[in-house]
Amino acid sequence: MAGSKLTLLDDPRYPDFVERYYADALRFAVEVCGMLPSADQIELLTEISAPTARVSVVSGTTTGKTAAFGRIVLWSLLAQPYAHYEDKIEIGSNTYVGAARLDQVADGVWKEASDADLAIASGPFAWLRDHYTIMKERMYVRG
Repeated sequence: MAGSKLTLLDDPRYPDFVERYYADALRFAVEVCGMLPSADQIELLTEISAPTARVSVVSGTTTGKTAAFGRIVLWSLLAQPYAHYEDKIEIGSNTYVGAARLDQVADGVWKEASDADLAIASGPFAWLRDHYTIMKERMYVRG
């Protein structure tokens, strides 16, 4: 279509991106977001990478979980175009982030995702930024 922008799924760079990062949140956090993860973050990012992973994280301070969650949300959004539900695969994935108060998410996870977004903008994957939006209460892939 003349004048229309490519969607993320139509971007010719996207299949290689998905192949490299789909099952590797740690690689995504390091290579795409420029993160230098701690041992706790490496464990979390590794465990969350399985397509049907169910991971819980115990609350605590100085574990780096909020920074990791910011990258996990972006990884899910950008590198996980398909969701696994029991025996089927569907297009589109969702990641829900909850907290006792919405401002905890906005001040924590969204801030970390926004920081990662700045790192993406200055790196080799800046082209991704044409395809997603980060707002106060949600992030989404356009188109």
